[in-house]
Amino acid sequence: MNSLRKGLGMLPARMQKLEVDKRGYPVPWFVQWVKDEPKFNIVSPQKFRQAIRFGNCWICGERLGARKTFVLGPLNILNRITSEPASHYDCARFAAQSCPFLLLPKAQAREVPEGASLPPNLIQRNPGVCALWTTKTFKVVAASEGKKLIRVSDPVAVDWYAEGKLATRTQVKESLDDGLRFVYWPISEGPNRIEAIIQFEEAYAKALNFLPQQDGHMFADGF
Repeated sequence: MNSLRKGLGMLPARMQKLEVDKRGYPVPWFVQWVKDEPKFNIVSPQKFRQAIRFGNCWICGERLGARKTFVLGPLNILNRITSEPASHYDCARFAAQSCPFLLLPKAQAREVPEGASLPPNLIQRNPGVCALWTTKTFKVVAASEGKKLIRVSDPVAVDWYAEGKLATRTQVKESLDDGLRFVYWPISEGPNRIEAIIQFEEAYAKALNFLPQQDGHMFADGF
């Protein structure tokens, strides 16, 4: 049995049953195991289907309640699309405060092994900030190659984190604007660019409403 890495803090109660890897990090429920080793860069397809169908938390594996928290990057709030199912709020917050990829803005995602597929429309970029987008509903939408993505509904609360701490509005805005090159230039050169640009500008203006004010917490509805 491996021990938790020093400095991670107290695990949420639901995560305390998770396996701990050799580095001292808890292994999220969604991680694929290969030859008794957790592969953090491979998502288990079975776990994805189970999370969508039965409402299992993406991180701890237990059933979710009425509120569902999605860990989103700044660009995700433009189209409300994500490839990762929801988690409990406390599980998602622990990930935002402790996950090396989310904690370190210069960290890069591990290389995906040959034969493993990436989620459709994935932008391999570490945005340096993430949103804990808590909502009550979502929809599963079709993507390329028969894969599925998730469209999240309006939130009841949004918390933003950067380097394990509540993010400032400036940090989030800078990350959002830096990532626009991945989405704006492609649509500005497409065949329906005028309509696409108008839709993009409307989505961008709406996304700004969900950026933090001072302390990283956007708003709450009895949350």
